[in-house]
Amino acid sequence: MVLQAGSCFSLHFGFWCFAYLEAPASCCFSGQQSTSDVMPEKVADALARRSAQRQATFVLPYLRPGRSLLDCGCGPGSITCDIARLTVPGKVIGVDANPAQIERASAHALADHISNVTFQTASVYELPFPNAHFDVVFAHALFQHLADPDRAMTEMCRVLVPNGIIALRSPDWGGLLIAPRTADLTRAMESFLRVYYADGDAFAGSNGPSLLRRVGVAEVTFTTTVEREEPSGLGEFAAAKLTVPELASEAACLRAWARNPDALFVQVWGEVVGRWPS
Repeated sequence: MVLQAGSCFSLHFGFWCFAYLEAPASCCFSGQQSTSDVMPEKVADALARRSAQRQATFVLPYLRPGRSLLDCGCGPGSITCDIARLTVPGKVIGVDANPAQIERASAHALADHISNVTFQTASVYELPFPNAHFDVVFAHALFQHLADPDRAMTEMCRVLVPNGIIALRSPDWGGLLIAPRTADLTRAMESFLRVYYADGDAFAGSNGPSLLRRVGVAEVTFTTTVEREEPSGLGEFAAAKLTVPELASEAACLRAWARNPDALFVQVWGEVVGRWPS
């Protein structure tokens, strides 16, 4: 996936509105990374601080004791473990493509003595579970990274029981509140997206409802929330990916932004829930 030549950001009321994509592009800082990615400590810690009470509020009404749940792209497992506490004695399984994340998630569950949750390395495109196996399938900050979201969604629905619940939460790069707003920072962020996120969907947050409907999910509902992220972690993460010499100035800009005490980054998240037909 590439950005169009001469592409640019359009600034309106402090939000970055992405008008430059000739096709979807994946996003940063939000979830399942490739097995070769090494996240800065601040980023990893931010992911580990996520909770069901903050990041999965929209799915909590569908959880109850005894329900089984699959968390796809579980990362360090903090949300997964919270969900497991709410569904005891129901079985909860978290899967992620990154073995390091699975190791961290398993350690989290062990330290907190959560016995009804397990974690394993797996691809969302080939889930190692039989048909109609889970009451709920959930994914947080996964779909913006996927080159083939329809294939992943079809596979996730395969393992849902009839009338089971599918729930996704994804960031959307169509609207960001960011400060200080400068032309240099705009170019730096554009370079980061072009270099590092070659596949995926920058607008996964708002594209969730259409994705669910395409694969046959019914009773689709959509909500939004916003989150303020820590610019120091995000800026360093993005800068570290701009390794070619011609992007050195953009990397320096991102690092300077990360150190700026006035730096601000707020992102819109889309939350979509649907029911797999019986």
